[in-house]
Amino acid sequence: MNHSSERVIRLRFDERRPFGNHQHYFHFVWGYLLPALDRILQNAVRDAGHVYELESCGPVMDPRIRELAAWLEPSLRIVDAAQQGETSATEQLVPRWDWWLRGRRSLRIRWAARLHRLGLSHPVLDGIDRVHDFILSHALAGPPPSPETAREGADWLLLKRSDEPSFYRPDGPAEKPTYGVTRRSIANLEELAAELESKGLPVRIYEPGRDTLATQVRTYHAAAGVIGIRGAELANIVWMRPGSGVVMLVTPINLETNVARHLAIVRGLRMQQIAVGSNHPIASADSVLRAAADAGR
Repeated sequence: MNHSSERVIRLRFDERRPFGNHQHYFHFVWGYLLPALDRILQNAVRDAGHVYELESCGPVMDPRIRELAAWLEPSLRIVDAAQQGETSATEQLVPRWDWWLRGRRSLRIRWAARLHRLGLSHPVLDGIDRVHDFILSHALAGPPPSPETAREGADWLLLKRSDEPSFYRPDGPAEKPTYGVTRRSIANLEELAAELESKGLPVRIYEPGRDTLATQVRTYHAAAGVIGIRGAELANIVWMRPGSGVVMLVTPINLETNVARHLAIVRGLRMQQIAVGSNHPIASADSVLRAAADAGR
């Protein structure tokens, strides 16, 4: 289709930052999708009549873009590399909120969050508030999770990582291979859930990657807390209610980035961390229970 007469704004992922890839969920959400949405929301009046384009981020991420596009009045579409030459577009890099969240120390984030709560404007925190309110309002307007997806009451979610799609296999087309359980997982997930339940913590296993964006938002928002290993699933803690608990199993890495911890600080969540010795640990139910109790205070 020829779109040459359209006024197009192409929002690009900023690859100048040596941190993450937009085909992987955490960086897709925090380095591309949400800051791109904020760019659209802030400039909807000025850009009236324009079409927005986002780069294709692969078969796992693109459905989330399409879901978001259905909530937006401005026209939003996905283009792959081969299609980008079909239109004359004004290209703009979106800010990397994932880069802003990273850091070895947390004082900068704590002060920014504290001052923001007192009313001081901040470009990233203002943007997070805008996209949070926009997406949450649309997600909550949809149907509630089905009985198979959610039980009554505010359970803790024990987060399950998805199996690796063929797109991310070493011989696949992904820019950065491996995904989901191939990278990290809780090795004793089923046993851990049963033991936590037997010791009084209402918990259920939840696999976010199987759900739509709207259902993920609603499910995290309703939860009393989440328990998960370092990774993409913790990108969704932004949808949780302030004061909710987060327990993260912290796997060993060369340089700690603290992105999930800083996201919890920004959103007013209570996070506790448990250091584990591998990317596929057998988690101790007693350690998780203590951390959940501390996070739930």
